[in-house]
Amino acid sequence: MPVIASLVSIDVTTRRLPRLLSHGGLAVALPLLLAAPRPGGADAWGPVRGAVAMLVVAVVLRVGSRGALGMGDVHAAPLIGAVVGWFDAGRVATVWATAALAGGAAALWVIARGRGRAARLPYGPVLVLGLCAALARP
Repeated sequence: MPVIASLVSIDVTTRRLPRLLSHGGLAVALPLLLAAPRPGGADAWGPVRGAVAMLVVAVVLRVGSRGALGMGDVHAAPLIGAVVGWFDAGRVATVWATAALAGGAAALWVIARGRGRAARLPYGPVLVLGLCAALARP
């Protein structure tokens, strides 16, 4: 999906995720995903369930981490959840687990290179990596 690729590119270069792009992508993708034929008997409301599940987890992480998860990531989460939910909303857990592992590995790499704990890492790319892992899951 070009919108998700654009979000990753923007996040890597600017460390920001534009809400307009996240919200616009969701506004276009959600109706299309709801209308599209679903793979192998997937839930008809899967895209909505996936979007809501991703948003709830993102908000909990935002509040629990005292702002370490950026608001751009919170706004992009429902778009990623809608896409993964089209296949199976239960795969949202795979998205977050993969993102947590990849984000942790990236943070360790940054610390090992001497940039310190204060370095800010874009989280959008690891969320998309989680999306890819969830879609690759059998």
